[in-house]
Amino acid sequence: MSGPANVQKIRSACNKYPILAGMLVGKEQLLKLCDEVERYRGENQDLQRYALALMRALDDEVKPDVTH
Repeated sequence: MSGPANVQKIRSACNKYPILAGMLVGKEQLLKLCDEVERYRGENQDLQRYALALMRALDDEVKPDVTH
C-alpha cells in the first residue's frame, strides 16, 4: 500500500465513471468498501495511539542500565 486511500476520490469516481476498464463497476460494493476503509482507518489510528502510549509506558518502566 502506498498510503491511505482517498475515499472521497473513490466515491466521486464511482458516481462519475460507472464503467471502468470496459466493465460495469459494482457501485454499491465499492461504496461499501469505502466505508470499510474509513472504519479500519479510524481503528488503525486508535491502535497507533494505544501502541505509542504503551511504548512510552515501557520506556519509563525499562530504563537502560548505563552503569556498566
